Amino acid sequence: MHRNSLVIEAAGECELTVTLDMREIYDFSTQGRIYEIKKEDGFIIISYTKYTDDSLKEQKYRRYLVIMTDAEIEILSSWREQFYDIDASRGSSLDTMWIYDAASLKISQNRKIVFSYSDDLASAKEEALHAFGSIDRLFGAGEHYFRSHFSMMKSRDNKTNFAHLCAKKGLDDLGVRLHSKERIYAGLPWFFQFWARDEAISLGAQIKEGKLETAKNIIFSYLSQMTENGRIPNRYPHAELESADGVGWLFKRAEDLFNHIKKQDILNSFLTKHQLKFIESKLEFSIDQQIKHYMSDGLIMSMKKETWMDTVWENDSRTGARIEIQALFLSMLRFMVQLIKHNRDNPDKYIALEKDMKKKVREKFLSGNSLKDGSEDETIRPNIFIAYYVYPELLSAEEWKNVFTDALDKLWLKWGGLSSIDTTSPLFTPEYTGENNKSYHRGDSWFWLNNLTAICLHRSDKKKFKHYINKIVNASTDDILYSGFIGQHSEISSASERKSEACPAQAWSLGMYIEMIREIYG
Repeated sequence: MHRNSLVIEAAGECELTVTLDMREIYDFSTQGRIYEIKKEDGFIIISYTKYTDDSLKEQKYRRYLVIMTDAEIEILSSWREQFYDIDASRGSSLDTMWIYDAASLKISQNRKIVFSYSDDLASAKEEALHAFGSIDRLFGAGEHYFRSHFSMMKSRDNKTNFAHLCAKKGLDDLGVRLHSKERIYAGLPWFFQFWARDEAISLGAQIKEGKLETAKNIIFSYLSQMTENGRIPNRYPHAELESADGVGWLFKRAEDLFNHIKKQDILNSFLTKHQLKFIESKLEFSIDQQIKHYMSDGLIMSMKKETWMDTVWENDSRTGARIEIQALFLSMLRFMVQLIKHNRDNPDKYIALEKDMKKKVREKFLSGNSLKDGSEDETIRPNIFIAYYVYPELLSAEEWKNVFTDALDKLWLKWGGLSSIDTTSPLFTPEYTGENNKSYHRGDSWFWLNNLTAICLHRSDKKKFKHYINKIVNASTDDILYSGFIGQHSEISSASERKSEACPAQAWSLGMYIEMIREIYG
């Protein structure tokens, strides 16, 4: 891939069919879809025009695909109906679409093919001409970039080494430039937006991989968008759904970046005093506004669909005080104390806030050897591992080990993952149910959270939890290498057995896999 072009160098002999579906991704109307294809000045020019209906009177949009190749090409220009079994398995309302076979390419030894796209025909032609004339340089530059950015690390075996390498490349492939700044898509093909929590969670890997400018730019971008209630937007482009945890994850990564550059002794050169003050002022504002708008009886409340478990089924909506939201807020208070101390001011106010809230969370959530998912909900979910990851100070080391042992007894799936709800719960659903969300947060196993769990278990007691750690590493490694999108990491698996399901290329799955491998194998 190069800018808006797909560049192919074919070494063998074969025949390729160019099949197109150039509609906007959520435009499912079959009316007024017109392809035109012609040969002109060494190009194959394909235009796609979408009209409001079959009268072809009102145009909605037009786009162009320009093909340039030294292969033999035959224009087909034919429609056919295509059945999509994955969409059918997800219960999608549309599992059959009409697609367009544009042309057939007869490939012999060492042929070059360039596909260039634009809403403007002249731009597409210019891009195709540039890419076709630069193929050798583009492939050389791509190889140089790969070798200089994605080195192998030593782990226990070559399989894990290669999956780790794929994860780094996969996360890099989800990176795009927005207003000259690097951002991270949440996933492909469906999550082609910038989701606050997904980006923030993925930044942990970027920081560990030394991509500090990327982390810094994304953090400051969200800080600049903070809303009057002390939160940050759920995603860009805008969505109405609120995010209760996005801002907590953002400041967790700001704290990780702060500690990393401080340890590297580059704090003063990487962040100016003004930038540090900006972070502190935004953190102070967020803490104050969240206390004002969302705190009740010493705990932070959230409404339905505001946490990362953002679906509702029957009466399960996770409203109220939730364990990972409390831990994220406590981590914000911890970071505030650290920043104030760095600036040589008095942090007593936030030390007291952190101490009081920590006591309240322990009182409301800790029940024997169990850590409840909600202050009024004794359901066991894997969110307790998020709580440990962001704020291990909540419990003692021994208490955490007991809590983890209790949780694993209720959540563990023998193939190497965790259910998103207690497997004895009446809401537990062992098979992925697709678009109706029944299983999504009530059984489905999330790879990003499995990887995070392995990190937590390794930090807690790597000997005691060795079996679980190894099983998680193996399951996630197999997902990257052998199923789903090859070299990418899936969103979820059914609880019943390991499968690659839902979004096949998920940023936070990749990010947490990278963190997990670095944590365990250094």
